[in-house]
Amino acid sequence: MANDIYKYFSDCVEDIQDRVPSDWEYTAYHNDAAPSYQANGWHIWVLHSKPAKRDREFADDARFNVMPINQHGEYIEGAESYDFDDFSDVLEFVKHGHDLAEQEEDEYTFFCVRWEVGYENLPENERKKIHSLEEFKDNDIWNLDSDFIQSLREAEYQDIVTYQGALGLEKVTFEKITR
Repeated sequence: MANDIYKYFSDCVEDIQDRVPSDWEYTAYHNDAAPSYQANGWHIWVLHSKPAKRDREFADDARFNVMPINQHGEYIEGAESYDFDDFSDVLEFVKHGHDLAEQEEDEYTFFCVRWEVGYENLPENERKKIHSLEEFKDNDIWNLDSDFIQSLREAEYQDIVTYQGALGLEKVTFEKITR
């Protein structure tokens, strides 16, 4: 991939840029593998038109991937995503919204997370915070060990779970809150 991620992103959308509807929100982030947009309840990933210029893991993928998102712009877990190679097909598909976000919202689970032992250096306002389950499942962001992830999975089915790290050096409590 190019050294300058913003140049690379610009190259990815160069051939379609004039056809992107004005109501599509550009949502690319510098840590993403490709640029993206959001519109009508969909997140649209745009890979480079030349597979050889893509990250190796995406070289054989369709150029466009469309995923449903909820009203907060978050991916709907377990929902199907759709692949396209022709941008005209993407435009036609995305102009129709979906009703998955409302179904997802009814079961949205949050946790009041208390970072206790091992996190004393965190500012007080960061030591007890509300997080969604989906935030924690994204292990790349949190860099969590498998025992922590297992505690989190257990918390989905219980009201309160405490994670105790190796040698008792860490302690985090999850208290389920359903909204």
